[in-house]
Amino acid sequence: MPTITVNSNKKDVLAAVKQDGMALQYASETLKNDSEVVLAAVKQNGSALYYASDILKKDSEVVLAAVAQNGSALYYASDILKKDREVVLAAVALDGTALDFASETLKKDQILQEVSKLDIKNSAAFLALEPLKTKLKQEANLERKAAGSKMISDMETALVSYYQARHQQSTFNLKEAFNKAIDTARPALEQQSGWKKIIDAVANAIMNCIYPKKAEQSQGKSTYHSFFFANPNPAAKEIEDLQATIDSFQIGVGN
Repeated sequence: MPTITVNSNKKDVLAAVKQDGMALQYASETLKNDSEVVLAAVKQNGSALYYASDILKKDSEVVLAAVAQNGSALYYASDILKKDREVVLAAVALDGTALDFASETLKKDQILQEVSKLDIKNSAAFLALEPLKTKLKQEANLERKAAGSKMISDMETALVSYYQARHQQSTFNLKEAFNKAIDTARPALEQQSGWKKIIDAVANAIMNCIYPKKAEQSQGKSTYHSFFFANPNPAAKEIEDLQATIDSFQIGVGN
């Protein structure tokens, strides 16, 4: 690993933290406040968040990356992000004990409590819901907002039920549960192409996370194809962004 000091330039620090995220401790204060450097560090070792600037400890992208690598890194996040349900969910899905570091309000969240009890050790499937949650925040139509909110909640509950069943060595039909969640929202969302594309992409990404051995091989990569609305346009920017996000959080995925 390259040796770095407070005088090391960004290129050298990036090279170092990509090999050992904890090397961030030796970087200058300026580089500890550089999002590219800190992201590289926490993706290699989530605990490197400890050495990030206070500003970046408030950055949801940085903290999500940290807790997706090490759920306990939530301890080093800002108090604001310890109140962020999506950040806490990602942390708890990877490490159930991370719930101890969440805000007092989120410690009482029923879904988070259930997830903390399960031996999931992976947050990719839950993180895959993020594009839908972002779309929901952007939605202005009240009917679509209500339908989308319930659908996302039902999908999240379905994921918890799947992992509960796996923990109990029983079966749970996740695709059927997703179909039910989507069908409930269909009347409000099916006329909006943006929603349809993201729903299909998210649902298939999650199925691919959970059932990689059942996925088809496409250009050397497993791809689960089961379109709930219609075949999404693979060139759509939101789909490309989603895939990049999912790929970045594929940590020890298994069925």
